Amino acid sequence: MNDYLQERAKGSTFYGFKGGPACIMKCKYVELNAEYIQPHRNQGGFDMICSGRDKIETPEQIYSEMIGNVMIDASASENAIRYIQALPKLVWLSFYNAYMGPVLCFAQGLKNLKILDIVQMKHLTQVVIEDGAMFELQKLHVRDCRGLESVPKGIENLVNLQELHLSHVSYQLVERIRGERSVDRSRVKHIPTIKHHFRNDDGSFYVSLSS
Repeated sequence: MNDYLQERAKGSTFYGFKGGPACIMKCKYVELNAEYIQPHRNQGGFDMICSGRDKIETPEQIYSEMIGNVMIDASASENAIRYIQALPKLVWLSFYNAYMGPVLCFAQGLKNLKILDIVQMKHLTQVVIEDGAMFELQKLHVRDCRGLESVPKGIENLVNLQELHLSHVSYQLVERIRGERSVDRSRVKHIPTIKHHFRNDDGSFYVSLSS
């Protein structure tokens, strides 16, 4: 197969997932170059990548093993979001114009999530993070969600959150956390880095809203 690939698209890289189908979700792979393949020629290839006998037969198997970055776009349903939140090993989740509802709720789940992006969700007016959800979250980026008028409810429970980036959001949202006497300041005072990103005729800029 690698020979055929190099004939048709010279310089391409050929990968194999070590250990069988489950390793697709675990991102356990090896580059199958000519040097790696040579000792295994005409042997079928299963020993070369240590293929196991495991099978992927149910959605639950996928959800339990999936790691890395998941980007959700188009119009995700509430059921889809519920499944996503059940992914125990996910570390980076990006919602991009992905939900048409007014309230996005994160229930208990996403135990290992480190980065969350919420982008271009024009109907969104509120984000709710229930106590115990996304406990390990370190970076939260909200961009182009102009209907959102306050920081997520429950953000005060994200004690590991290090960075909050607000890009092209409503004036009301920014003013609710700007300054020590602002309405929601107490909810974000534990976050070391808070930045408001914006554009004007002179270019793109940001201001720090950190303490």
